[in-house]
Amino acid sequence: MKIHFDDQIFRLQKYGGISRYLVRIAEEFQIMGHQPQILGGIHVNAYLRDLDPKIGKGLYIDHYPKRTIRLLRDSGRMVNQLRHAIGKADVIHETYFSTEPVLKGAQPRVISEYDCMFELFPESFSPLEIVTQQKKAAFKRADLILSISHHTKEDIMRIFSIPEQKIKVTHLAADPAIPDHQILLPNPGGRPFLLYVGIRSKHKNFERLVRAFANSPRLMKEMDLVVFTPFAFSKEELNLFQQLGFGADQVRRESGHDRKLFGFFKMAQAFVYPSKYEGFGIPPLEAMTYGCPVACSNSSSLPEVVGDAALTFDPENQEEMTVKLEKIAFDEELRQELVRKGFERINLFSWRKTAEETIGHYNSLSLKLAVFV
Repeated sequence: MKIHFDDQIFRLQKYGGISRYLVRIAEEFQIMGHQPQILGGIHVNAYLRDLDPKIGKGLYIDHYPKRTIRLLRDSGRMVNQLRHAIGKADVIHETYFSTEPVLKGAQPRVISEYDCMFELFPESFSPLEIVTQQKKAAFKRADLILSISHHTKEDIMRIFSIPEQKIKVTHLAADPAIPDHQILLPNPGGRPFLLYVGIRSKHKNFERLVRAFANSPRLMKEMDLVVFTPFAFSKEELNLFQQLGFGADQVRRESGHDRKLFGFFKMAQAFVYPSKYEGFGIPPLEAMTYGCPVACSNSSSLPEVVGDAALTFDPENQEEMTVKLEKIAFDEELRQELVRKGFERINLFSWRKTAEETIGHYNSLSLKLAVFV
């Protein structure tokens, strides 16, 4: 089967969960004997840059020059459309949301939906980021919508009034663990720490995590909180840390590439994921992959991701969060049990499984596919 992916997300993300997901399933498609092509045009995506050129088509640039950005994007899309026309794909897979299709053609059209955060938490985003109207148009023209979790599927049905039969679920996965010698471990000798990873927008619930941590005298005395993120702490966050009584650098920021992050997973007392809402939630699986115990919210899609392999809490209940943080920080027997269950849990998710299920759903469009095969 020939599958063409458009360039939308690869023009927007240098790194990111969406582009990594699409690159990983394209790699698996090729191994399975299919013919995927990501038509990237002129893009900024590092995963696509490093992809087998038989799969990833396009020109990587580090960033778009301001004065020529439109010219570059339009030129790249002209090349994409030519490759698409010559390649005669069986399926078009749209990678993000647009009012009009980026790749033209009458082939069956598939789109992935990742979450409904724009619709549920619009206050967390600028108006330019919100693409709800583009989603509506993309969902309307799609023959099939792939949802990355059952919870997200329910959100799509409720918010966009999409019939259930048009939506299929394909769970995501974490990448397999890299060899130990490639992992960069934190400097030894520091205090034990709990680990938080990612952005700190409102729905991620970072402030409540900090307050829950500060409510425990024992945590404040014996533990640090490491925040692995590319974004510096705001003035308001630094003031909050001071007001709550944290010591200097007790809440500290780390950043860098994945090899450094994996080292923090291996050394942390636990990984804490207090998010109120996730379309799927790869970070808990990544933590489990590196033998890190997980404590996370019991909301949105996270229960279907972590199962019984994590200590869970109500993300709206600060007191309960404090209790669970203390438990996972200081109960060695519990941590070892969660590590064991985590290694079992990650075996339920793989990019090969995601790719196989995706191909199966492509094939569910058999009546339309027959016209192009």
